[in-house]
Amino acid sequence: KKHWETCPDCRREMETPGLESANALQGLFTERVAEMLKKHGKTAVCWNELLRSGQVPEGAQIQYWNVDDAPLMQEYISRGGGFIYSDMFELYLDYPVSMTPVKRMYGMVPKIDTMPCGELPNMLGLEVCVWTEYIADRVRLEERLFPRAFTAAEKAWGSAAEDYASFCARLEKVQRLAESAGIACVPRESWDPRGKARRKETIAYMAEINTGLSDDRRAETLESAKPGKAFIKNFMNKFFKPTDIPFLLKYLLGR
Repeated sequence: KKHWETCPDCRREMETPGLESANALQGLFTERVAEMLKKHGKTAVCWNELLRSGQVPEGAQIQYWNVDDAPLMQEYISRGGGFIYSDMFELYLDYPVSMTPVKRMYGMVPKIDTMPCGELPNMLGLEVCVWTEYIADRVRLEERLFPRAFTAAEKAWGSAAEDYASFCARLEKVQRLAESAGIACVPRESWDPRGKARRKETIAYMAEINTGLSDDRRAETLESAKPGKAFIKNFMNKFFKPTDIPFLLKYLLGR
């Protein structure tokens, strides 16, 4: 919302009593859109940042992705609010399998920070997300999706994640069907990369998403995103290992 603060139209709206912040303005905007949708029999689904406004349209649902808003999510859930679980460290598939491997996704226990939520009646389901600004072709897209999208489906249908070997045997059969239909999938031997293979793919991805960003643009992106301590902690713990630190430093210093 950085540019909302300097936009003359947004500033004019924020002079209205009760709308003195960009978060409050988002709440007003969402209320208006939700009313339009309701007239057409549709339900608004809103990212968890909306909770910062203090207002959620009646009947709307929240899609959880960012651990920085976990306290607001926990409060919202305690009031019975409906939500979709899309934790970015578990269910974002634009990251390669080295960062979100099949085994870890299969063993996932849906949580809002430390609060288990998989059995809550107001949890409406899981949704995987894939953002394509760094996905240049169909093969890369399909390999990001499969077989992890199948794994997420298993979790959404209620797997207790008790027998990974049994799951892999079933997953291999499904993957063969997908491949016979011309769908590109990550090969079985690469579902759960370790050691140098895992580190190489992870560092290559981090290098790729930073290519073309000037130092000024990178700083502006971080300033706009404002990652909190919980986000940074999860980013490092979920996607990296302590042994990666020398390689990350080497990459950052050599960039």
